[in-house]
Amino acid sequence: MRIGKKMMHWITRNIVKPFEKRFKNGRILTTLDNSKNLYGCSCVYLPIVVVVAVVVVIFSIDSISSNSTIVFSIDRPGKDLIYLKGVYKMAYERNDGSIDVIFSIPKGAEALMKANISASGIDPEVFNVTIFQGNNTTPKPSVLAPYEVQNKYPLTLDTDYVINPVLLCHSAETLHYIIIVHSATAYFERRRVIRETFAAKKLFGKVNHRLLFLLGQTNDPKTTRGINQEAIAYGDILQGAFVDSYHNLTHKGVMGYRWLSEFCNNVKVIVKIDDDVFMNPFQFILDYLPLYSTKKRTIACHHRRKHTSRIERGKGKWQVKQDEFRGLTHFPFDYCNGYFVIFTPDLLRSFLRAARLNPFFWIDDVYLFGMLPATVGNITFFDIRGNLSMHFGGGKRCYVDKKRNCTMLATSQWKENEKTTLWHMVLGLANEKEKKAVGLFQLPEYTTSTKSPKTTAAVFNRGLNDKVI
Repeated sequence: MRIGKKMMHWITRNIVKPFEKRFKNGRILTTLDNSKNLYGCSCVYLPIVVVVAVVVVIFSIDSISSNSTIVFSIDRPGKDLIYLKGVYKMAYERNDGSIDVIFSIPKGAEALMKANISASGIDPEVFNVTIFQGNNTTPKPSVLAPYEVQNKYPLTLDTDYVINPVLLCHSAETLHYIIIVHSATAYFERRRVIRETFAAKKLFGKVNHRLLFLLGQTNDPKTTRGINQEAIAYGDILQGAFVDSYHNLTHKGVMGYRWLSEFCNNVKVIVKIDDDVFMNPFQFILDYLPLYSTKKRTIACHHRRKHTSRIERGKGKWQVKQDEFRGLTHFPFDYCNGYFVIFTPDLLRSFLRAARLNPFFWIDDVYLFGMLPATVGNITFFDIRGNLSMHFGGGKRCYVDKKRNCTMLATSQWKENEKTTLWHMVLGLANEKEKKAVGLFQLPEYTTSTKSPKTTAAVFNRGLNDKVI
């Protein structure tokens, strides 16, 4: 069906105009479904909200059938009138009462992505958008204002995997934990050290665990060949269709969430680390794994409370543009320093849904462990920073000075010339009871008598004595 001019003006008067009253500096200050505001405002831009609002209104009067053609009108004060053609597909109601309406814009996806990236002038015919000025029906080129279509969503929500270890998790009936590692393509040595130390396959006879490295793509043919060989040899590489760079870490993290939800739904606890982090596996398995295996909607990390972390403007490594979190000086939600994070797998699908509501933001710690949890809501953060160190020296001093009394769980920023130092320290400090309790190197379980073997380690009373595969 086509909407006549009277209907278009009615929509403009009753839908667009009310939104304009809440529109400031190019952003809507509230949303249709009362979802939580990030950026200090909604993460949905005006044209998107208006289009969705139009569809919802039309749908509510039950006048659309599948594959009907719809022409939307977006009236911007002082600017040209935009007509947007789309094809209605379906609509369904969520549990919270909000309505999701799906429609397609022919040839629009690629152009919209380009617009999200560049926010510059493009051919309106690619969008199937025609712009009229007054009574002049001659289409004019469209120059998008920066606030109209500015941010894209994480592209790894939908793109194909380049390398996909589909059987990694399901070779075991139950996994106690998986370590997902954000790694740069060229860091072969870091990945080797992790595989051969605290995350080694079959390291613990009493605990099932898996290791997964998350990578993007590189233009270097030698590195690409090396990654392909690595994937074949170890089967622990997940590679996405995006350039592996510092500013694409959010794409990498969302890819990890998606893969875990699709191919690792039998895991009890997820540990996310960077490839320069060392984890004490004895500390984790005996003290943390039993605790977090039974929890729901939980994140444990170096926790940063809302309104305490400054948003860096101007120049620098952590620069945030002025149109992001506009008007704010501090991040308005809790989040984690992402070098070491423990979280429960029941959050994965909620995080993925939240990623479709929150435009891409390049600081992955803020997006993955701040914006998404804030959108989902009702998540408990545990601050374990007292047992974490962001510096190699701090972790090393703990093991040297406190020895067995050191409670350091993870240490970041390892030294290239001391790649295995902390691992050897941890092995040396672990007593025989702890080693046998976790079945280190397939050692038999700890017993008090050679005649009547029995387990005394509390770890077995907490559900960690499943058969290891």
